[in-house]
Amino acid sequence: MTFQSNRREQLIKKLVSNARAIISNQIGLPLGVQTMNKVTYWIEQIEPLQHDFQVFHSYDKSTNDLPLGTDRLNWNIEKLIELESRFEQAGAKYKYEILRNCKSIIDKYENNGT
Repeated sequence: MTFQSNRREQLIKKLVSNARAIISNQIGLPLGVQTMNKVTYWIEQIEPLQHDFQVFHSYDKSTNDLPLGTDRLNWNIEKLIELESRFEQAGAKYKYEILRNCKSIIDKYENNGT
């Protein structure tokens, strides 16, 4: 097995793990989607997957100017509360499609199916 194919398999495992974390609420939707976009980018640099990841890009695009993770600790709490409605709107628009897509990723790639 080449380094590239081994790395791709590792990244697919990370993709599946992240999909599981999103569905089980082990990770919040904003960070889960951000991770999904990073991992799919890395995989596709090696060899594209036969999967539609557009919903993750759409969600990310609608929230890309909002603070995520520990960066939120540096923000004024009142401003964060004000921005939460944007996360809620994006969640309302994309959440169910993201969950379905995550389940599809698990079903398709859980055993490193490509």
